[in-house]
Amino acid sequence: MLKQFLEEGFRPSKIKKELIDIVTVWAGLEGYAAHLIIQNSSKEEIESLNKFCQYSKDNVLSDLDNYSNDNIKFHEHIMKLTKVRLMGEILESQLIHLQYLRKKFIIESNRSIQSIDEHNDIVKSLVAGQQAKAEKLLKNHALTLVDKIQENIKS
Repeated sequence: MLKQFLEEGFRPSKIKKELIDIVTVWAGLEGYAAHLIIQNSSKEEIESLNKFCQYSKDNVLSDLDNYSNDNIKFHEHIMKLTKVRLMGEILESQLIHLQYLRKKFIIESNRSIQSIDEHNDIVKSLVAGQQAKAEKLLKNHALTLVDKIQENIKS
């Protein structure tokens, strides 16, 4: 998407706005996903998210590329657990535009360390059926990318 914007002559402010819009929609979808997951998925299905959370603060920095890939899979699996196919398709179509940025920000900062705790807290709240808490955690987790976009793409 960034390449497309640049080739078509869009200004950085247009790129920034579009990316923020995508993340905002994604955050809303993931927040509502908490309700659907608790309603539609078993505890065992929810616990399957843990397979993407096998990193510790000690080993994540030495394995950032794999962590970044598992991070994306974690979010894709969140949508799969809603059992609403269209939500997953919408998220997948938008994540393509964000994958480069997500990898860049995870690799260039200590975001991965914070993300580990956030993923674990999200899974725990979903397993416990704490819908409001899981919704807030998922939204806030996604919206941290807005801060990174604001910091790194100049208007």
